[in-house]
Amino acid sequence: MSDRASIAAGGRGPSVGEALRALPLESPPREVWPEVRRRLGPAPRPRRGQGLGWLAALAAVLALAVLLPWRSGEQPGPAPAGGQRDLVALMRESARLEKLIAAAQADPLQSGDSLLLGLALEAQIAAVDAALAEPVDADRREALWQQRVELLSDYAELQLARRSAAAEGTSFRTTLVSLY
Repeated sequence: MSDRASIAAGGRGPSVGEALRALPLESPPREVWPEVRRRLGPAPRPRRGQGLGWLAALAAVLALAVLLPWRSGEQPGPAPAGGQRDLVALMRESARLEKLIAAAQADPLQSGDSLLLGLALEAQIAAVDAALAEPVDADRREALWQQRVELLSDYAELQLARRSAAAEGTSFRTTLVSLY
C-alpha cells in the first residue's frame, strides 16, 4: 500500500523528519572537482592596486579639466578694453564649463535626483540665454554672463560629484546633501 493510500485509509504516515532520515545519504563524487580545477587552470592573482588605477586616472582627468583652461581655436589678437575684457573672460569660462559638462555627461545612467537637478539648472541656463538674446546694455549683459557662468559651474559640480560618487561606489544622495 502506498503512503497516500495508507493516509487516505486513516493510517498515519511517517513524519517529515522520519522521511528525511530515511533518504539515502548521497554525496557528489569528489574526484570531479580536481579535474574541473585542472581544466580551469591556476586562479589569477589579483594585482596590487589594480582597481585603483582607473580611479586615479579619472581623478587626474577631472583635475586637469577643472584646473586647466580649455584651448579654443581663437588666434591671439589685440586685448579688449575695459569691461570687454571681463565679458570675454566670462564667455571663455562659459565655453570651458560647457565642454566639461559635456564630458562628464557621457555616462547615460543617472539617478533621478541628478537628472531632475540637472534639468532645473538647464532651464535656468536657457532663461539666461533667452535674456542674452534680447538687446540689453553692457552692464546687464555682463551680469547675465556672470549668472550663466555661475549656473554652469553649479551644473559642472553636480555632474562631477555624480561621476565621483559612481566611481567610489557611494550613494549620490549623500553626495547631493553634502553639496547643497
